[in-house]
Amino acid sequence: MAVILFFFLTYNEAFKFKIDSLLSKGQYPEALKIVEDSFRESPDKLEFEKWRVYVLAYEGKVFKASDAYLRLYEVTGRHDPELLHQIALGIFNTDNEKLARFLAFRLALIHDVEAEIPIARFIKRLDNEKRPFFIENLHKIADSNVFSIVLDLAKEAKTYDEVFTISPLLSRLAITQGPDVLDTLLQSDSPYTKAIALWALGDMMSPPKDVFDKFSQSNNTLLAMLAKIGALKHVSKPELSILREYLSNPEPGIRKILAFHLGYFGMDAEPLLVKLLNDPKDDVKREAARSLYYMGSERALTPYIQAISYIDPKKKIWGIDNIAQIADSSAASYIARGMSGTPYPLVTIHGIWALATLGGSVARSILPSFLTSNNKIIRDEAALALGYMGDTRGLIQITRLARSPNVLTRKRSLWILAKLADKRGYKYLFDGLKDESLDVRVVSALGLWRILNNADTVKKE
Repeated sequence: MAVILFFFLTYNEAFKFKIDSLLSKGQYPEALKIVEDSFRESPDKLEFEKWRVYVLAYEGKVFKASDAYLRLYEVTGRHDPELLHQIALGIFNTDNEKLARFLAFRLALIHDVEAEIPIARFIKRLDNEKRPFFIENLHKIADSNVFSIVLDLAKEAKTYDEVFTISPLLSRLAITQGPDVLDTLLQSDSPYTKAIALWALGDMMSPPKDVFDKFSQSNNTLLAMLAKIGALKHVSKPELSILREYLSNPEPGIRKILAFHLGYFGMDAEPLLVKLLNDPKDDVKREAARSLYYMGSERALTPYIQAISYIDPKKKIWGIDNIAQIADSSAASYIARGMSGTPYPLVTIHGIWALATLGGSVARSILPSFLTSNNKIIRDEAALALGYMGDTRGLIQITRLARSPNVLTRKRSLWILAKLADKRGYKYLFDGLKDESLDVRVVSALGLWRILNNADTVKKE
Protein backbone atom coordinates (compact mmCIF):
# COMPACT_ATOMS: atom_id res chain seq x y z
CA MET A 1 0.00 0.00 0.00
CA ALA A 2 2.84 2.39 0.89
CA VAL A 3 4.49 1.69 -2.48
CA ILE A 4 1.25 2.47 -4.35
CA LEU A 5 0.80 5.72 -2.37
CA PHE A 6 4.41 6.76 -3.11
CA PHE A 7 3.91 6.04 -6.83
CA PHE A 8 0.65 8.05 -6.91
CA LEU A 9 2.18 11.08 -5.16
CA THR A 10 5.28 10.99 -7.35
CA TYR A 11 3.16 10.75 -10.51
CA ASN A 12 0.94 13.60 -9.34
CA GLU A 13 3.93 15.89 -8.72
CA ALA A 14 5.44 15.06 -12.11
CA PHE A 15 2.07 15.59 -13.79
CA LYS A 16 1.61 18.97 -12.09
CA PHE A 17 5.12 20.06 -13.06
CA LYS A 18 4.47 19.13 -16.69
CA ILE A 19 1.13 20.98 -16.83
CA ASP A 20 2.46 24.08 -15.05
CA SER A 21 5.45 24.16 -17.37
CA LEU A 22 3.20 24.18 -20.45
CA LEU A 23 0.85 26.79 -18.97
CA SER A 24 3.70 29.14 -18.07
CA LYS A 25 4.82 29.01 -21.72
CA GLY A 26 1.28 29.72 -22.96
CA GLN A 27 0.98 26.25 -24.50
CA TYR A 28 -2.65 25.87 -23.42
CA PRO A 29 -3.94 23.40 -26.07
CA GLU A 30 -1.07 20.99 -25.32
CA ALA A 31 -1.74 21.18 -21.57
CA LEU A 32 -5.47 20.59 -22.06
CA LYS A 33 -4.83 17.65 -24.42
CA ILE A 34 -2.61 15.93 -21.83
CA VAL A 35 -5.28 16.43 -19.17
CA GLU A 36 -8.11 15.17 -21.39
CA ASP A 37 -6.10 12.15 -22.52
CA SER A 38 -5.32 11.32 -18.90
CA PHE A 39 -8.95 11.96 -17.97
CA ARG A 40 -10.13 9.34 -20.44
CA GLU A 41 -7.60 6.75 -19.28
CA SER A 42 -7.69 7.37 -15.51
CA PRO A 43 -10.06 5.61 -13.11
CA ASP A 44 -9.95 8.74 -10.88
CA LYS A 45 -12.12 10.89 -13.12
CA LEU A 46 -12.83 13.54 -10.48
CA GLU A 47 -9.14 14.29 -10.02
CA PHE A 48 -8.67 14.89 -13.72
CA GLU A 49 -11.89 16.91 -13.96
CA LYS A 50 -10.25 19.23 -11.43
CA TRP A 51 -7.27 19.51 -13.76
CA ARG A 52 -9.58 20.48 -16.63
CA VAL A 53 -10.97 23.34 -14.53
CA TYR A 54 -7.42 24.38 -13.59
CA VAL A 55 -6.20 24.51 -17.20
CA LEU A 56 -9.33 26.19 -18.60
CA ALA A 57 -9.19 28.88 -15.92
CA TYR A 58 -5.48 29.50 -16.44
CA GLU A 59 -6.09 29.82 -20.18
CA GLY A 60 -8.70 32.51 -19.51
CA LYS A 61 -11.70 30.43 -20.61
CA VAL A 62 -13.57 31.38 -17.46
CA PHE A 63 -17.03 30.43 -18.75
CA LYS A 64 -15.96 26.88 -19.58
CA ALA A 65 -13.94 26.61 -16.37
CA SER A 66 -16.86 27.66 -14.17
CA ASP A 67 -19.24 25.30 -16.01
CA ALA A 68 -16.81 22.42 -15.41
CA TYR A 69 -16.40 23.52 -11.78
CA LEU A 70 -20.17 23.48 -11.19
CA ARG A 71 -20.43 19.95 -12.62
CA LEU A 72 -17.68 18.92 -10.25
CA TYR A 73 -19.50 20.53 -7.32
CA GLU A 74 -22.75 18.73 -8.20
CA VAL A 75 -20.93 15.39 -7.96
CA THR A 76 -18.88 16.03 -4.82
CA GLY A 77 -21.06 18.52 -2.91
CA ARG A 78 -17.85 20.29 -1.86
CA HIS A 79 -16.14 23.50 -2.92
CA ASP A 80 -12.46 23.59 -3.81
CA PRO A 81 -10.83 26.92 -2.81
CA GLU A 82 -7.82 26.42 -5.08
CA LEU A 83 -9.98 25.97 -8.17
CA LEU A 84 -12.15 28.95 -7.25
CA HIS A 85 -8.97 30.99 -6.87
CA GLN A 86 -7.84 29.96 -10.35
CA ILE A 87 -11.22 30.87 -11.88
CA ALA A 88 -11.05 34.31 -10.25
CA LEU A 89 -7.53 34.92 -11.52
CA GLY A 90 -8.15 33.38 -14.94
CA ILE A 91 -9.63 36.61 -16.27
CA PHE A 92 -6.15 38.10 -16.55
CA ASN A 93 -5.40 35.67 -19.36
CA THR A 94 -8.39 36.86 -21.39
CA ASP A 95 -8.60 39.87 -23.70
CA ASN A 96 -11.41 41.36 -21.60
CA GLU A 97 -9.65 44.50 -20.40
CA LYS A 98 -12.84 45.98 -18.89
CA LEU A 99 -13.35 43.02 -16.56
CA ALA A 100 -9.66 42.73 -15.77
CA ARG A 101 -9.70 46.42 -14.84
CA PHE A 102 -12.59 45.82 -12.46
CA LEU A 103 -11.06 42.70 -10.94
CA ALA A 104 -7.54 44.13 -10.62
CA PHE A 105 -8.93 46.97 -8.54
CA ARG A 106 -10.88 44.64 -6.28
CA LEU A 107 -8.09 42.10 -5.89
CA ALA A 108 -5.67 44.82 -4.94
CA LEU A 109 -8.07 46.20 -2.33
CA ILE A 110 -8.81 42.83 -0.81
CA HIS A 111 -5.05 42.18 -0.43
CA ASP A 112 -5.17 38.52 0.58
CA VAL A 113 -5.39 37.15 -2.95
CA GLU A 114 -2.08 36.30 -4.56
CA ALA A 115 -2.87 38.28 -7.68
CA GLU A 116 0.40 40.12 -8.21
CA ILE A 117 1.81 37.84 -10.92
CA PRO A 118 -1.42 37.64 -13.01
CA ILE A 119 -1.88 41.42 -12.78
CA ALA A 120 1.77 42.09 -13.70
CA ARG A 121 1.57 39.76 -16.70
CA PHE A 122 -1.66 41.37 -17.82
CA ILE A 123 -0.09 44.85 -17.64
CA LYS A 124 2.63 43.76 -20.07
CA ARG A 125 -0.03 43.07 -22.70
CA LEU A 126 -1.50 46.59 -22.51
CA ASP A 127 -0.64 49.78 -24.37
CA ASN A 128 1.48 52.20 -22.33
CA GLU A 129 -1.41 54.65 -21.89
CA LYS A 130 -3.53 51.96 -20.20
CA ARG A 131 -0.89 50.63 -17.80
CA PRO A 132 -0.84 53.19 -14.93
CA PHE A 133 -4.23 52.17 -13.47
CA PHE A 134 -3.11 48.56 -13.03
CA ILE A 135 0.36 49.53 -11.81
CA GLU A 136 -1.18 51.63 -9.01
CA ASN A 137 -3.17 48.61 -7.85
CA LEU A 138 -0.26 46.24 -8.29
CA HIS A 139 1.70 48.53 -5.94
CA LYS A 140 -0.72 47.63 -3.11
CA ILE A 141 -0.05 43.89 -3.25
CA ALA A 142 3.25 43.36 -5.12
CA ASP A 143 6.20 41.58 -3.55
CA SER A 144 9.58 40.38 -4.80
CA ASN A 145 7.90 37.73 -6.98
CA VAL A 146 7.17 40.37 -9.61
CA PHE A 147 10.43 42.33 -9.43
CA SER A 148 11.68 41.12 -12.83
CA ILE A 149 8.34 41.95 -14.49
CA VAL A 150 8.30 45.44 -12.96
CA LEU A 151 11.87 45.90 -14.21
CA ASP A 152 10.63 45.01 -17.71
CA LEU A 153 7.78 47.50 -17.38
CA ALA A 154 10.32 50.18 -16.46
CA LYS A 155 12.32 49.35 -19.59
CA GLU A 156 9.18 49.78 -21.72
CA ALA A 157 7.95 53.05 -20.12
CA LYS A 158 6.92 55.77 -22.56
CA THR A 159 4.78 58.19 -20.53
CA TYR A 160 5.03 60.50 -17.52
CA ASP A 161 2.18 58.59 -15.88
CA GLU A 162 4.20 55.38 -16.10
CA VAL A 163 7.15 57.10 -14.47
CA PHE A 164 4.83 58.29 -11.69
CA THR A 165 3.33 54.84 -11.03
CA ILE A 166 6.23 52.47 -11.75
CA SER A 167 8.94 54.39 -9.87
CA PRO A 168 7.56 54.07 -6.30
CA LEU A 169 6.78 50.39 -6.93
CA LEU A 170 10.24 49.62 -8.31
CA SER A 171 11.80 51.66 -5.51
CA ARG A 172 10.04 49.55 -2.88
CA LEU A 173 10.97 46.27 -4.54
CA ALA A 174 14.59 47.25 -5.27
CA ILE A 175 15.49 48.92 -1.98
CA THR A 176 16.79 45.71 -0.38
CA GLN A 177 18.72 44.63 -3.49
CA GLY A 178 21.05 47.59 -3.86
CA PRO A 179 21.64 50.14 -6.63
CA ASP A 180 23.32 47.71 -9.04
CA VAL A 181 19.97 46.21 -10.09
CA LEU A 182 19.11 49.56 -11.72
CA ASP A 183 22.22 49.77 -13.91
CA THR A 184 20.45 48.36 -16.98
CA LEU A 185 17.77 51.04 -16.68
CA LEU A 186 20.32 53.84 -16.56
CA GLN A 187 21.86 52.54 -19.78
CA SER A 188 18.56 52.69 -21.65
CA ASP A 189 17.99 55.09 -24.52
CA SER A 190 14.57 55.99 -23.11
CA PRO A 191 14.48 59.09 -20.84
CA TYR A 192 11.42 57.64 -19.08
CA THR A 193 13.30 54.48 -18.17
CA LYS A 194 16.27 56.49 -16.90
CA ALA A 195 13.89 58.68 -14.90
CA ILE A 196 12.47 55.62 -13.12
CA ALA A 197 15.99 54.51 -12.20
CA LEU A 198 16.92 57.98 -10.88
CA TRP A 199 13.73 58.10 -8.80
CA ALA A 200 14.46 54.69 -7.26
CA LEU A 201 18.13 55.57 -6.63
CA GLY A 202 17.08 58.74 -4.86
CA ASP A 203 15.04 56.63 -2.42
CA MET A 204 17.98 54.36 -1.56
CA MET A 205 20.13 54.84 1.52
CA SER A 206 23.52 54.88 -0.24
CA PRO A 207 23.18 55.61 -3.96
CA PRO A 208 26.27 56.41 -6.06
CA LYS A 209 26.55 60.24 -5.86
CA ASP A 210 28.18 60.58 -9.27
CA VAL A 211 24.94 59.42 -10.93
CA PHE A 212 23.08 62.48 -9.69
CA ASP A 213 25.97 64.75 -10.64
CA LYS A 214 25.98 63.34 -14.15
CA PHE A 215 22.25 63.65 -14.84
CA SER A 216 21.65 66.98 -13.10
CA GLN A 217 23.21 68.62 -16.17
CA SER A 218 21.04 66.66 -18.60
CA ASN A 219 19.23 68.48 -21.41
CA ASN A 220 16.17 66.41 -20.53
CA THR A 221 14.14 68.37 -17.95
CA LEU A 222 12.68 65.30 -16.22
CA LEU A 223 16.09 63.65 -15.77
CA ALA A 224 17.74 66.86 -14.56
CA MET A 225 14.95 67.47 -12.02
CA LEU A 226 14.99 63.91 -10.62
CA ALA A 227 18.79 63.96 -10.38
CA LYS A 228 18.66 67.19 -8.37
CA ILE A 229 15.90 65.80 -6.15
CA GLY A 230 17.90 62.61 -5.59
CA ALA A 231 20.97 64.61 -4.56
CA LEU A 232 18.93 66.89 -2.25
CA LYS A 233 17.52 63.87 -0.42
CA HIS A 234 21.03 62.95 0.70
CA VAL A 235 22.26 66.25 2.13
CA SER A 236 21.58 67.56 5.63
CA LYS A 237 20.36 71.02 4.54
CA PRO A 238 18.78 70.77 1.07
CA GLU A 239 18.60 73.99 -0.92
CA LEU A 240 15.12 73.64 -2.42
CA SER A 241 15.31 76.89 -4.37
CA ILE A 242 17.04 74.99 -7.20
CA LEU A 243 13.70 73.26 -7.83
CA ARG A 244 11.73 76.48 -8.17
CA GLU A 245 12.25 76.63 -11.93
CA TYR A 246 10.17 73.45 -12.37
CA LEU A 247 7.05 74.95 -10.76
CA SER A 248 6.06 76.61 -14.02
CA ASN A 249 7.21 73.87 -16.40
CA PRO A 250 4.64 73.51 -19.22
CA GLU A 251 4.51 69.70 -18.80
CA PRO A 252 1.92 68.73 -16.10
CA GLY A 253 3.63 65.37 -15.61
CA ILE A 254 6.81 67.09 -14.41
CA ARG A 255 4.89 69.34 -12.01
CA LYS A 256 3.01 66.34 -10.61
CA ILE A 257 6.25 64.40 -10.01
CA LEU A 258 7.76 67.47 -8.36
CA ALA A 259 4.72 67.82 -6.05
CA PHE A 260 5.12 64.19 -4.97
CA HIS A 261 8.81 64.54 -4.12
CA LEU A 262 8.53 67.85 -2.29
CA GLY A 263 6.62 65.98 0.39
CA TYR A 264 9.92 64.35 1.44
CA PHE A 265 11.40 67.67 2.56
CA GLY A 266 8.92 68.58 5.28
CA MET A 267 7.77 72.11 6.04
CA ASP A 268 10.74 73.62 4.18
CA ALA A 269 8.92 72.69 0.98
CA GLU A 270 5.60 74.29 2.00
CA PRO A 271 6.05 77.55 -0.01
CA LEU A 272 6.72 75.57 -3.21
CA LEU A 273 3.81 73.21 -2.60
CA VAL A 274 1.41 76.06 -1.91
CA LYS A 275 2.21 77.42 -5.37
CA LEU A 276 1.44 74.00 -6.86
CA LEU A 277 -1.78 73.95 -4.84
CA ASN A 278 -3.02 76.63 -7.26
CA ASP A 279 -1.97 74.67 -10.34
CA PRO A 280 -4.51 74.63 -13.21
CA LYS A 281 -4.29 70.83 -13.45
CA ASP A 282 -6.30 68.84 -10.89
CA ASP A 283 -3.76 65.99 -10.78
CA VAL A 284 -0.94 68.37 -9.87
CA LYS A 285 -3.06 70.24 -7.34
CA ARG A 286 -4.16 66.97 -5.70
CA GLU A 287 -0.60 65.69 -5.43
CA ALA A 288 0.54 68.96 -3.86
CA ALA A 289 -2.33 68.79 -1.38
CA ARG A 290 -1.46 65.19 -0.51
CA SER A 291 2.17 66.13 0.20
CA LEU A 292 1.09 69.10 2.31
CA TYR A 293 -1.41 66.97 4.21
CA TYR A 294 1.10 64.30 5.19
CA MET A 295 3.67 66.87 6.27
CA GLY A 296 1.03 68.33 8.61
CA SER A 297 0.33 71.60 6.83
CA GLU A 298 -3.03 73.18 7.63
CA ARG A 299 -3.20 74.57 4.08
CA ALA A 300 -3.42 71.15 2.44
CA LEU A 301 -7.20 70.86 2.11
CA THR A 302 -8.03 74.56 1.77
CA PRO A 303 -9.35 74.52 -1.85
CA TYR A 304 -11.42 71.40 -1.21
CA ILE A 305 -12.90 72.63 2.08
CA GLN A 306 -13.87 75.86 0.32
CA ALA A 307 -15.53 73.88 -2.49
CA ILE A 308 -17.59 71.87 0.01
CA SER A 309 -19.11 75.09 1.37
CA TYR A 310 -20.52 76.10 -2.04
CA ILE A 311 -24.17 75.52 -2.96
CA ASP A 312 -23.25 74.23 -6.43
CA PRO A 313 -23.45 70.37 -6.18
CA LYS A 314 -20.67 69.87 -8.74
CA LYS A 315 -18.24 71.90 -6.64
CA LYS A 316 -19.32 70.08 -3.48
CA ILE A 317 -18.72 66.69 -5.11
CA TRP A 318 -15.31 67.85 -6.40
CA GLY A 319 -14.29 68.86 -2.88
CA ILE A 320 -15.67 65.72 -1.25
CA ASP A 321 -14.04 63.34 -3.75
CA ASN A 322 -10.64 65.01 -3.50
CA ILE A 323 -10.60 65.02 0.30
CA ALA A 324 -11.35 61.28 0.18
CA GLN A 325 -8.34 60.74 -2.10
CA ILE A 326 -5.92 62.89 -0.12
CA ALA A 327 -6.77 62.71 3.57
CA ASP A 328 -7.31 60.13 6.31
CA SER A 329 -10.11 59.51 8.81
CA SER A 330 -9.34 62.75 10.69
CA ALA A 331 -10.86 64.67 7.75
CA ALA A 332 -14.24 62.88 7.92
CA SER A 333 -15.85 65.84 9.71
CA TYR A 334 -15.35 67.99 6.58
CA ILE A 335 -17.21 65.40 4.50
CA ALA A 336 -20.03 65.29 7.05
CA ARG A 337 -20.28 69.09 6.87
CA GLY A 338 -20.53 68.99 3.07
CA MET A 339 -23.34 66.41 3.20
CA SER A 340 -25.33 68.13 5.93
CA GLY A 341 -28.68 69.45 4.72
CA THR A 342 -27.91 69.03 1.01
CA PRO A 343 -31.00 68.56 -1.19
CA TYR A 344 -28.95 66.72 -3.81
CA PRO A 345 -28.91 62.88 -3.48
CA LEU A 346 -25.77 62.66 -5.63
CA VAL A 347 -23.85 64.81 -3.14
CA THR A 348 -25.00 62.50 -0.34
CA ILE A 349 -23.94 59.39 -2.26
CA HIS A 350 -20.47 60.82 -2.98
CA GLY A 351 -20.24 61.76 0.70
CA ILE A 352 -21.20 58.23 1.78
CA TRP A 353 -18.41 56.70 -0.26
CA ALA A 354 -15.92 59.37 0.79
CA LEU A 355 -16.66 58.49 4.42
CA ALA A 356 -16.28 54.78 3.67
CA THR A 357 -12.93 55.46 1.96
CA LEU A 358 -11.63 57.51 4.90
CA GLY A 359 -12.99 55.09 7.53
CA GLY A 360 -12.72 55.74 11.25
CA SER A 361 -15.18 56.31 14.07
CA VAL A 362 -16.88 59.35 12.52
CA ALA A 363 -17.73 57.39 9.36
CA ARG A 364 -19.00 54.42 11.39
CA SER A 365 -21.25 56.66 13.45
CA ILE A 366 -22.70 58.61 10.50
CA LEU A 367 -23.23 55.97 7.79
CA PRO A 368 -25.86 53.84 9.61
CA SER A 369 -28.20 56.85 9.72
CA PHE A 370 -28.54 56.64 5.93
CA LEU A 371 -29.85 53.06 6.10
CA THR A 372 -33.29 54.48 6.90
CA SER A 373 -33.27 57.26 4.27
CA ASN A 374 -36.45 57.89 2.26
CA ASN A 375 -34.31 57.52 -0.87
CA LYS A 376 -33.78 53.85 -1.82
CA ILE A 377 -30.56 54.57 -3.71
CA ILE A 378 -29.09 56.29 -0.66
CA ARG A 379 -30.14 53.34 1.56
CA ASP A 380 -28.50 50.88 -0.82
CA GLU A 381 -25.28 52.87 -1.14
CA ALA A 382 -25.04 53.26 2.63
CA ALA A 383 -25.37 49.47 3.08
CA LEU A 384 -22.67 48.81 0.48
CA ALA A 385 -20.40 51.48 1.97
CA LEU A 386 -20.72 49.95 5.45
CA GLY A 387 -19.89 46.55 3.98
CA TYR A 388 -16.85 48.06 2.27
CA MET A 389 -15.67 49.13 5.74
CA GLY A 390 -16.19 45.60 7.08
CA ASP A 391 -19.38 46.55 8.96
CA THR A 392 -22.24 44.03 8.64
CA ARG A 393 -25.07 46.34 9.76
CA GLY A 394 -26.27 46.63 6.15
CA LEU A 395 -25.83 42.94 5.33
CA ILE A 396 -29.52 42.16 4.79
CA GLN A 397 -29.82 44.98 2.24
CA ILE A 398 -26.63 43.85 0.52
CA THR A 399 -27.94 40.29 0.12
CA ARG A 400 -31.14 41.67 -1.42
CA LEU A 401 -29.07 43.67 -3.88
CA ALA A 402 -27.20 40.48 -4.81
CA ARG A 403 -30.45 39.29 -6.44
CA SER A 404 -31.00 42.56 -8.33
CA PRO A 405 -31.97 42.35 -12.03
CA ASN A 406 -29.24 44.94 -12.70
CA VAL A 407 -25.86 43.33 -13.50
CA LEU A 408 -23.78 46.18 -12.10
CA THR A 409 -25.74 46.11 -8.81
CA ARG A 410 -25.27 42.35 -8.49
CA LYS A 411 -21.58 42.67 -9.23
CA ARG A 412 -21.04 45.45 -6.67
CA SER A 413 -23.03 43.75 -3.92
CA LEU A 414 -21.30 40.40 -4.46
CA TRP A 415 -17.92 42.12 -4.33
CA ILE A 416 -18.89 43.58 -0.93
CA LEU A 417 -20.00 40.11 0.23
CA ALA A 418 -16.62 38.82 -0.96
CA LYS A 419 -14.83 41.53 0.97
CA LEU A 420 -16.84 40.80 4.13
CA ALA A 421 -16.11 37.05 3.81
CA ASP A 422 -19.18 36.40 5.97
CA LYS A 423 -20.71 32.92 5.80
CA ARG A 424 -24.15 34.47 5.45
CA GLY A 425 -23.14 35.63 1.98
CA TYR A 426 -22.19 32.12 0.88
CA LYS A 427 -25.43 31.14 -0.89
CA TYR A 428 -25.57 34.41 -2.82
CA LEU A 429 -22.00 34.01 -4.04
CA PHE A 430 -22.71 30.41 -4.98
CA ASP A 431 -25.71 31.54 -7.05
CA GLY A 432 -23.43 34.16 -8.62
CA LEU A 433 -21.23 31.38 -10.01
CA LYS A 434 -24.16 30.46 -12.26
CA ASP A 435 -24.90 34.05 -13.31
CA GLU A 436 -25.16 34.89 -17.01
CA SER A 437 -22.66 37.73 -16.54
CA LEU A 438 -18.98 36.80 -16.64
CA ASP A 439 -18.21 39.73 -14.34
CA VAL A 440 -20.56 38.37 -11.67
CA ARG A 441 -19.21 34.83 -12.00
CA VAL A 442 -15.60 35.93 -11.50
CA VAL A 443 -16.41 38.10 -8.49
CA SER A 444 -18.44 35.22 -7.01
CA ALA A 445 -15.56 32.80 -7.47
CA LEU A 446 -13.27 35.24 -5.69
CA GLY A 447 -15.79 35.69 -2.86
CA LEU A 448 -16.30 31.97 -2.34
CA TRP A 449 -12.55 31.46 -2.30
CA ARG A 450 -12.21 34.05 0.46
CA ILE A 451 -15.01 32.57 2.58
CA LEU A 452 -13.72 29.03 2.20
CA ASN A 453 -10.23 30.14 3.18
CA ASN A 454 -11.49 32.07 6.21
CA ALA A 455 -13.77 29.40 7.63
CA ASP A 456 -13.21 25.81 8.76
CA THR A 457 -16.63 24.73 7.58
CA VAL A 458 -19.27 26.23 5.35
CA LYS A 459 -22.86 25.06 5.33
CA LYS A 460 -23.52 22.91 2.32
CA GLU A 461 -26.33 23.99 0.00
